[in-house]
Amino acid sequence: MNHDQISPVLKTAFLNLERLFSQLESKQWTEKTLSEINAHFATIKEEEIRNTTLFEALEQSRKQIVATHNNERHALGRSLYDVANQLTGIGYSLSAIQSYLSQGNLHKADELTSRLITDLSFARENTRRVAHNLYPADLEQMGLIAALQANARNYDNQFHVSWSIPDQMPGLPPSVEMTLYYLVSEAFENIACHPNARSGRVQIDLKGHMLHLEITDDGHGLSQDEAIGTRLWAIHERVEEIGGTCGITLDTSVGTSIIINLPLQS
Repeated sequence: MNHDQISPVLKTAFLNLERLFSQLESKQWTEKTLSEINAHFATIKEEEIRNTTLFEALEQSRKQIVATHNNERHALGRSLYDVANQLTGIGYSLSAIQSYLSQGNLHKADELTSRLITDLSFARENTRRVAHNLYPADLEQMGLIAALQANARNYDNQFHVSWSIPDQMPGLPPSVEMTLYYLVSEAFENIACHPNARSGRVQIDLKGHMLHLEITDDGHGLSQDEAIGTRLWAIHERVEEIGGTCGITLDTSVGTSIIINLPLQS
């Protein structure tokens, strides 16, 4: 055995065992010799257990570092996806402005242009904040409900959104507030993908320690098979991340209904 490759404790134990085994071979041993051999074997066993524990701790630490790194990459990717959604909403606004201009409706075009300038400012600010994992600028500056309603106005040229929300919204945990913001944004984007959608409805209720969110539209719903790979997976994923539940009903003749329950103590 190469003694240079083991710890000092083990090296000492093995050297002592070699000496004691020599005594056994030469028949120069006593009961004390046997006692010392047992003691050194116990030392080796303890050191083996300690090294195994250290290795397992290091391995667990490595796995945790990898998991944290993957989570950070995932969060960054999700944040970039959210910014892309904002830019998509801006794209719809640009299309609406072009439509109003072609109709000669300068008043509407000017009104939507003013909103677009604000949305561009928010999108630019959000892009700057992605790396810092902060709230979207409009959510931070306007508050949850005002930010959601401002987002809905991006789709005025496609569908109308009605609201049923508490008169007084309590302060929500940051994770719930941000999740709610992005869930509704995802839902609006999904409604925009339905060519025949003319209206959507957002209902928020507080029930004990849960927040109930229901989003419905009158567009042509997707079949269960067609739903795979759409934005609906992102809604499910966001809800599950904070321990909520999500149910999505797809009806080709009625529209889509998304029912979500989020824990307020997330």
